[in-house]
Amino acid sequence: NHENTIKWMNGLRSVELISGERGQPGARSRVQMVNGFISLNMTETVHVRDLPTEYSFRYDADSFTSHSRNCFKPVDDSKTIFTMSQTIKFKGALKMTGILAKGTIHSQMLENARSFKKFAEEN
Repeated sequence: NHENTIKWMNGLRSVELISGERGQPGARSRVQMVNGFISLNMTETVHVRDLPTEYSFRYDADSFTSHSRNCFKPVDDSKTIFTMSQTIKFKGALKMTGILAKGTIHSQMLENARSFKKFAEEN
């Protein structure tokens, strides 16, 4: 639910549908993220929407492409295991400095996963 994403994803400022049906495979959205003094404008493309099992998408920006796979595995009626995997390919100048940015990116992913977990448990 894109309306809820802005409530838990740190730094997310806006999501604007470009084409397709929001949240469905093939849908494309313009996404703006702000992290400190850095503003990122990306295009999100949904690849898989097989809820409640998987939701996967790709972000394309000038400096990188990121593939994210989010999986949900029910344990019982009140518990679900959430796993997130992400692959990032840097472009241009970031190809050289991408290795240095990995720690920051990993921290941001972990922070977003914790924020999502908290949001899901409270709602």
